[in-house]
Amino acid sequence: MSYLCNARWVMTISRPGPDGGLSEYVVRFWLRAEPFALATIHSNGKRTLTDARGTLYLLPEADHCTLLPAPPGATFPPAGNEHGFQPWGPLTPDDLEPGVRSADGFDWQRDWDVLDGRKVIRGRLEQVTDTERYETTLWLDPVTGVILRAEQRETDPATGELVSRRVDSDYTYGVELPEEVFALPPPGVPVVVHDSDVTQRLPPAERDEIDRIIARCDEGWRRGDPRRFREAWTFTRAGHLRNLPDRSRWLEAARAMAGRLQRWESRIVSIRESTMVPLHSTQNRFQMLPAGAKGALHVKTTIQFEWTSGVSGKVEATYFLLKRPNGYRIVHWYFLLEHEGEAASPSE
Repeated sequence: MSYLCNARWVMTISRPGPDGGLSEYVVRFWLRAEPFALATIHSNGKRTLTDARGTLYLLPEADHCTLLPAPPGATFPPAGNEHGFQPWGPLTPDDLEPGVRSADGFDWQRDWDVLDGRKVIRGRLEQVTDTERYETTLWLDPVTGVILRAEQRETDPATGELVSRRVDSDYTYGVELPEEVFALPPPGVPVVVHDSDVTQRLPPAERDEIDRIIARCDEGWRRGDPRRFREAWTFTRAGHLRNLPDRSRWLEAARAMAGRLQRWESRIVSIRESTMVPLHSTQNRFQMLPAGAKGALHVKTTIQFEWTSGVSGKVEATYFLLKRPNGYRIVHWYFLLEHEGEAASPSE
């Protein structure tokens, strides 16, 4: 993040409708820099507010606000949210230099452009999987690096047909903000804290499936078998989750464990629902990445391990799972374990 001040902007999402035209959904954003808060008002009347408490939701005609508490140790501003591009963006002016990899780890194509009569930085990124194709273009201020405009097109890679188009525009910085947009909950409206702990509420079949997936991951890691390890994972990721360590990094890490471990066994401590997946940048700080419409499960575990040298111990770890059509799969995994001066996990 190169720059942060009070700001407002508008996001418009367009999707093909049943009549052949485009339907639009609009979200208006207000960012307060100090203390940090991000407020939204949606075209359907929904309101949200993200601050140090977490995220508050107020749905149209609801008689209460719902609070999703911020995870312990969460930092602000978060890395992203499920709607739109935030002003602090993935690029900085220095990213225009040839050969420089941007802060989000992707190789953006960079060039100069003109927007509203001024010279700006333009970054382009294309991401393609078997089921998704995203083309993202950002226009940034060459001095501060803040976003001036953003566009993202999602198309079907097989047919080329438009799935959705998102435009973030009308970014205005250093403005006075209306206090009423940050007034959540409104006077007299109660707050209901969402109980995200589902450890005892998951159906037995789902709990058994999660146990099997984690055991499969453990087996692949202990044996240094990338193929077995991969069976427990999904590397098809959309949106901000593309910022997580990719398949090659995780499989390389798994392969590097061959011959190093005699035991690697996880025991589940708790399971929580969340709309976010944390990307750890240092041991004590992380950025929150939106997990998508269906959210994610945070599975906290303790791992008993023993190296082939005979040294043994226990480490805490968290698996982050998404529910896919073929069942639960791991999308990320965080633990910190040192062995002979090298961290065994690519989580950081």
